[in-house]
Amino acid sequence: LRWLDSTLGLNDDELVPPYTPLKAAGNQIECLNRRVVFGVAGMPVAIVSNNRDVLAGPLRLDLIRGGKPVVWQQSSPDKTTLEKPAKVIRESAADGDLFQLANKTTMEADGMVRFDITLTAKEDVVIDGIAIEAPYNAQVATYMAGAGRTGGTRPATWEWKASPNVKVWIGDYDAGMQLNFLSQTKGSLVENKG
Repeated sequence: LRWLDSTLGLNDDELVPPYTPLKAAGNQIECLNRRVVFGVAGMPVAIVSNNRDVLAGPLRLDLIRGGKPVVWQQSSPDKTTLEKPAKVIRESAADGDLFQLANKTTMEADGMVRFDITLTAKEDVVIDGIAIEAPYNAQVATYMAGAGRTGGTRPATWEWKASPNVKVWIGDYDAGMQLNFLSQTKGSLVENKG
């Protein structure tokens, strides 16, 4: 149990082999055989792992109002606030309808990307809900584990009830993505055959 009290990997300047230094340029960050390209509101428009596209379209945070998602427009240029070999932090801002969005994105050398999103209403307003849309590429979405499923081939549909800290991984042997929801969430997976 040599690793029990290890501090290896806690320093953003220190890389743990076999990870390579993060490379941030423009709207993308690269790490070990992976590349994430960011779009409006700091959300990924492409995730490439081992030259395979994980996403079939942009990952979206949809704020639903009046039955329709709010359309986000970038309100200021994205900025990188920390760039170290093992961690990059970016900040993004967007406006949409009566709302402002601030997104602090943290990417680490192992490929983990965390989004800390703050939504602010410009006035009192009622919303229908908030949804995360993650359109997986069908050629990569072979297997699934999490959200109450122990693993195996990805089903055509899957639903889970609200619970804290839901995790779901979908992918293949050399490409995939795990989504971690850190609060009470419920959700569904629906296969789009079109």
